Amino acid sequence: MTREKPLILVVEDEPLLRLNATDVFEEAGFSVTEASNAETALELLEVRRDVQVLFTDIHMPGAFNGLELAQQVHRRWPHILLMITSARERPRA
Repeated sequence: MTREKPLILVVEDEPLLRLNATDVFEEAGFSVTEASNAETALELLEVRRDVQVLFTDIHMPGAFNGLELAQQVHRRWPHILLMITSARERPRA
C-alpha cells in the first residue's frame, strides 16, 4: 500500500525562487503545486482540497501580500499548515 505524499502549495512571484523551493520540497518527498501570486493561490485552494501546507513569500505583487494570504488561509482552511518566508523581513521579537 502506497502512501500519498503531502501536498505543499508554493506561492512565490520570482520564477527561479519558486522553482528552487519546488525542487527542495520534491526532493524531501512532498508533492508540490505552485502559484505566482496570492490571488492565484486562493483560486487553487478553492478547487484543491488536498493542500496540507502553504509556503509563501511575504512580498508579492497583486491585491495582497503573503501575510494577508496566510491570514485568509488560516481563517478559511485552518487545517493547512503555514510557512512564511522573506528575504527582506525579519521576525519581530
